[in-house]
Amino acid sequence: MNENKKWGYIYDKKLDMYIPNLPRFKKFTSIIFILLILSILSGIVLSFLDLSSYDKIKIFVYNAMLVFIFLILWIFLLINTHYTEKILQELNKLEVPREFEIKALKRRIIPQIIMTVIILISMFAFEQKKLSFDYLFKLILVIGICAFIFYRSLRKFQNSKYSLYIKGNTVKIFYENNEKEIITTENINYVSFFALRRGKRGKERKPTLQLFDLEERILAEMTIEIIDYFRLKRYLKKYNVEIVDNYEWS
Repeated sequence: MNENKKWGYIYDKKLDMYIPNLPRFKKFTSIIFILLILSILSGIVLSFLDLSSYDKIKIFVYNAMLVFIFLILWIFLLINTHYTEKILQELNKLEVPREFEIKALKRRIIPQIIMTVIILISMFAFEQKKLSFDYLFKLILVIGICAFIFYRSLRKFQNSKYSLYIKGNTVKIFYENNEKEIITTENINYVSFFALRRGKRGKERKPTLQLFDLEERILAEMTIEIIDYFRLKRYLKKYNVEIVDNYEWS
């Protein structure tokens, strides 16, 4: 286990896994809060000084920017720490009942459609008396990007309609609340967990699963809650189902 250890994580014997080091995160959050208070106090002190010179105004602006950065960082760390603490509390109480349900996260496609339409309208809004090659190239590029965004959003929206109803070694796959397929754990080839990409480097925080049958068909693909990820992993281990886990909880 030590070879997989990452900075900011500690090994929990009860959970048999590495978990975020909450005491360290809380300490770091406190340090950021102290820096935030100090930057606010320095801003108050600077406001009483003569700001007629350009250099003093520049210092005041830089200080205001620091306040904003520390505030955003502190809020983010506070929310993240609280969320992680909540997940860990749920994990310590986590049980795998004989019968349970896993639902996909709900996705909305309307915002993506609106954004795509706005981008396309903005491109056509600039009238061109004569269509130049440069304009056509940009237009095709924008349409291609919009089509890709729409395709990804549509796929996520469709996958959000999946749900799994599990009872014993039987897994029922539902799509739009209609039973799509029934499979037993013996007929599951493996289950893959990963995080969907968000841009070039970013990844979604919630895990996505793909369930494969013995013929390597994807029977279901759905993004789920983190607590359901851990529950499902325990269930799969119980029935000796192979797990391909490329998801990292952070």
